[in-house]
Order: sequence, then C-alpha cells, then structure tokens
Amino acid sequence: MREHVSGHSSPSHRGVAAVVRRLLGLLGLLGLLELALPATAAAMVTEPPIAGATTGETVPKPSGSAEIGVVTARGFSSAAGTLQGLFASRGETIDYVKDARTTPGTFSLSCGLTGQIVLKAGGCKSALGWYNATAGATTPPPKNEIYELVPASFPMCPAVIDPTTSCCDDQDFCPLASYDTTQTPNHRWNMAPFSGAGILADAHYAGGLIGFALVGDSSSQCTQTKYAQLELNQKSPSGEAWVGAVVYQSTIEPSSYYLAFESLPTTTQSWKGPNNGNDGDFNDLVVYIKGACADPGSGLGGAAGGAGTAGATGNAGQGGSVTAGGGRGAAGRDQPAAGGAGGRGGDGGRGGANTSAASGGRSERGGAGGISDGGATGSGGDGSGGATASGGDGGRGVGGGAGVPPSGSGGASATSSASSSCTCAIGWDEGTEGPLAAGLLLAATACQRRRRRARPSERRRPQA
Repeated sequence: MREHVSGHSSPSHRGVAAVVRRLLGLLGLLGLLELALPATAAAMVTEPPIAGATTGETVPKPSGSAEIGVVTARGFSSAAGTLQGLFASRGETIDYVKDARTTPGTFSLSCGLTGQIVLKAGGCKSALGWYNATAGATTPPPKNEIYELVPASFPMCPAVIDPTTSCCDDQDFCPLASYDTTQTPNHRWNMAPFSGAGILADAHYAGGLIGFALVGDSSSQCTQTKYAQLELNQKSPSGEAWVGAVVYQSTIEPSSYYLAFESLPTTTQSWKGPNNGNDGDFNDLVVYIKGACADPGSGLGGAAGGAGTAGATGNAGQGGSVTAGGGRGAAGRDQPAAGGAGGRGGDGGRGGANTSAASGGRSERGGAGGISDGGATGSGGDGSGGATASGGDGGRGVGGGAGVPPSGSGGASATSSASSSCTCAIGWDEGTEGPLAAGLLLAATACQRRRRRARPSERRRPQA
C-alpha cells in the first residue's frame, strides 16, 4: 500500500530547497567565470631579466631560419632540427615550451643509468662530460674535473655501420631528430649509448650524485661550459643563474629525461651573449637519460623502502603469586530451583603455627551455606592451625540432613528444618563475633527474605 504524500512542503524542506538553488546558481556563475578567464599557464622556464629589464623571457625560443635552412638543404624536413620535431618523432606528447623545466639537474647512478645523444643541431664541437655533484654548490667544478662521456666530434660512418660505435657523415647538425625519405644517402649517423657503469668504474667517481655539462671549446664560438645543474651557470645582474639547459620528463618512460643544452655563451649582462648571438633554442645538444634516479631535492620520489625486520620475541609473562589463605569463604548462593544443594561454607583461616593457647592465631570461621529447598546442607569449612583455632561453622541448609560437622575443634553442627519452609530463628550467644556472626546474620536475612515471598497459606511461625 502506498503511503499518502501531502502536496504541501514543510518550512524545513523549503529552506533546504532554497539553499540548493543558491548553490546551483553559484556553481553556474563559477563556470561562466572559468570560460571567461584565460587558463592559468603551467610553470615554464624563464631567464632572469637582462640588464635594464624588469622581467625575464620564456625559453626555449623557436629555431631561426638559418638553422632550418641547413637542415632542409640536406634533404631533411624543417622539424628534424627542432625540439618539437624531436619529441614528435619519438612519440612523446611534450610541448617544448610549456613542459620545459630546470630540474632534475643531478642524478644518481644506482638505477642503471644510461644515456644517448638524440639531437645535435648546432655547428660547435662541444663534448658532453660528467662531474661529481656537490649539494648546494653555486661554483662550477674546475674544467679538469669534468670527465668526457661523449666526444666533441665523431668519425665518418663506414660503409657498414657498427651499432656499437658512434659516427656521423656530417661534422655539424648531426644527429638530427630522424631520417627522412627525401634525404640523400650521404647524411648518416649512429649514436652508441653510454652507461653509468663506466662512471662507477672510473677512479674519479667520488660516489653520490653526478651532473652533466656541455664543455666549452676556446677554439670555437662556443667557449663557455654549460651545466644542467642550474646554479653552476653564469650569474645574471640579479644574481640568479642564466639557464644552461632545460629538462623534459619523458611521457613514455617516466624515469627518463631529455637534457637540452644551449651551446652559445652568455655574458654577465644578458643571456643572449655577445652581439645577441645566443638564440636560446636549446637544440645544440640533446641527451636522453634513461634509468634516472634524480637528486632527492628535485621532487622525484625515492626508491621503495626495504622490508622491515621481524620484531623481537616477547618476554614470558611473570608467574602469578600464591594467594594468602585464611580469608572467609563466601556464603553459598540461594538456589531458586527445588532440590538444589546448599553452598559449601568457606574453609577457616589457618592459625599461627606453634603458638601457645594465649597467643595462638585465631582461624576464620567458614561462611554460611547457601539456602536451598530440599537440598543437602552446606558443609562447614575446616579450621586448622593454632591451639585456640576453631573450625568454621557449617552452612545452614534447609530441608536436608544435619550439617557436616567441622573437623576443627569447637565447630558447631548445622541444624536443619524438617519443613520446606525455612527456620529463621538462627541465634547466637553474646560471645559470637567476627566472621561467624556475619555468616549467621546473612543466613537469617536470606530466610526472612524468602518467607516474605511465600504465599500466606505457606507461611509458618518461626520456631522458638
């Protein structure tokens, strides 16, 4: 059956609806603002301001027409000498401006690092070298502490190219991003990869991180050494370093990076160098680093931690202490069912050993037995010990036989009633004291409570 729903809404429902309408209106307004405002630009690489300027310029810049002319004259496409053309030919979804970074600039050799030259679209003969990186350094290492990985020039390729040997048919602009079907057969190359294992085996390796540098040549126009570690490059008027190389993380192999160097020199006043000769396109030498473990400060996550060691075996628990004897036994519980056995009185406390009658320890008397209908009487606790110690009194049963007398001296026998009704005249003399008095009082109180619950026809007068 359907529940009838009223067509009128409560004030609380109307209030909730109003709030929802306001929220929806606010979300719609935010959506319109998002459409109206331009998207926030991703972090890009910006050179420090040159002398006399207040803002820096974004790099890399597009390659100039003169460079592109050299490439196309050899039968290659116009993109074969550019960063964007390189990424496209390798299947990378990288934007050469928006995705440029300056970190990581140093690397660890613990992840099987290898490298390979993938683009050299410049006329300078500059070698690629490595050096022992120092954390926080702002001064570059001496030139004699930069060790060559890739030579400044390559031999001409033989008729049959050995894949383990680097070679170039051209002495500049080689290698390019890719071969092209329109090129002549004279412009070939092969770039053999280098391995971090060779650096590990080098006596110059000090352990720890390494950096990469494009080594300057004083006999060419590319006289200045450029570093992938930003802080080591020449400083600008603001004190910040000019950018020597930009870094791109591979979208195909996330643990791999492209280091793209600009070979033309800078000055202390401008990144554009003498006569503005530095074009800032950063395609002069590009090395692809695989299996990279970057500097921990670069933002890359560290390697996974090793498994934890097993915990130590726990100590054995301490043994319990022996409980002291002599406490008064608890009274037996009242059994509601007919025929239940009376509770047994607790054992009397032990008297002091080898004591005289005058000073012997007094044993505690047993607790009173539980009261039951028709059950056996509770037995008294045994007293033992000192000369004056007396046994515990037997608990008082109802409807059963006589109580079992205690084995200690002086224990009083329990009495019983022949009737199913309880006898409440449980007396004691004026000398009764301590636990015995408490036990008899407890038994009498329980009897009185049971009599009050009985029907009037079953009540009996207490015996004298």
